[in-house]
Amino acid sequence: MTVVAVTGISGHVGRGLLPLLEQDPAVERIIGIDLVPPAWGGAKVVFHRADVRDEGIAALFQGADVVIHLAFILFLKPGQPDDWPDDVNIRGSQNVVQAAAQAGVRRLITLSSVLAYGGRPDNPIPIQETHPLRGRLDFFYSRAKVMLERFLARFAREHPEMTITILRACGVMGPQADPNRMAGYTTRPFFAIRNGPPMQMVHEEDVATAIHLAIRRDLPGAYNLAPDDWVKVADVIRAIGWPVLELPYGLVRLLTALAYRTGHSLIHPKMLDELRYPIILSNARLRAQGWAPRYSSQETFYAGLLLPRWGKQRVVGEAGAASH
Repeated sequence: MTVVAVTGISGHVGRGLLPLLEQDPAVERIIGIDLVPPAWGGAKVVFHRADVRDEGIAALFQGADVVIHLAFILFLKPGQPDDWPDDVNIRGSQNVVQAAAQAGVRRLITLSSVLAYGGRPDNPIPIQETHPLRGRLDFFYSRAKVMLERFLARFAREHPEMTITILRACGVMGPQADPNRMAGYTTRPFFAIRNGPPMQMVHEEDVATAIHLAIRRDLPGAYNLAPDDWVKVADVIRAIGWPVLELPYGLVRLLTALAYRTGHSLIHPKMLDELRYPIILSNARLRAQGWAPRYSSQETFYAGLLLPRWGKQRVVGEAGAASH
């Protein structure tokens, strides 16, 4: 029987993963760690209100076989300094990894991001896991993913007794998604970059099955987590029947920056800098381990965009407690 600890259990991916863990007869107990309790918790969940920066978090990992680290700040509010999330995203993540080793945890699984590769004009299509990490260090989210992966590479060499799995995911979407994450896609008209790059979007259920696979078998190193296809967002929006206005990159960035600074969006303009060029992932390595996506990028976009709540309400609220 397996005991699984999950940081950020109340976040987007945690909410999607929890039912899968509850239904797995091999999972005996789920140690849930977050600043707020999950909206739904099954019989296996033991919840602890804790911060990933807490010195005593190793005590919460006692008895755990696997730690899944999902707690991460995804958004900045206007006026917050760009380095503000580093204390959670970088130092907090390092604290989780060190605490897991201290508690004798055998496996650690964490989500990295497509942004660790960085949006560069010379990116190959698709990108393999051996491609260098060139994410922008002047953007807090990319910086955190690059810095955490560098730390994990060193830590894995120093702690061969622990299997560390890094899932480099493209954008994650689905019914559990935070409305803040969706807001940039639901403005009407949708402002698209003229001749913009293709994108991938992985369904939260496919993310959950990838994590579940890593719980059940040793998957050391990094694995790209993405569907088989890629699409242009403007084409998906048009297929839904919503209006699209294609503009030069500079103008789209200006509008994004204006919406961010006035509090109408939490999409940071530097995020757009990363997404200016294609970052398309090959999922061949993860597929070779038995994982297969159930949803395409197009189906995943539809699953998120066509939910009624996106058209009714856009939430711009607290960013500090956000998790994957």
